[in-house]
Amino acid sequence: MAQAIAVPSDPRARYELVRKVRRDDGLVEITTRRQGPSGTSFARREVDCRRRLFRYLSEGDTLEEARRPAPSPGRMSPLFDGSISDHIARFACR
Repeated sequence: MAQAIAVPSDPRARYELVRKVRRDDGLVEITTRRQGPSGTSFARREVDCRRRLFRYLSEGDTLEEARRPAPSPGRMSPLFDGSISDHIARFACR
């Protein structure tokens, strides 16, 4: 059974953990599934728990799409309290 992730800032959707990996460099990579009114989507995020930063690595309508590496994931951004990514990062970092 999938592990649910509480995301109060998106009350019409359900988020579930697909995969979580703590890497040797201290970062956490988390893949989530979102089911909501617009359908199902997947996202892979990279989280720096210590510095409270994150970035999207990839997204897609299928898990296969979300597993594909992003051509250029960009820089890490700060997590904003109460945002969807904040709730997911808190889950990933515990």
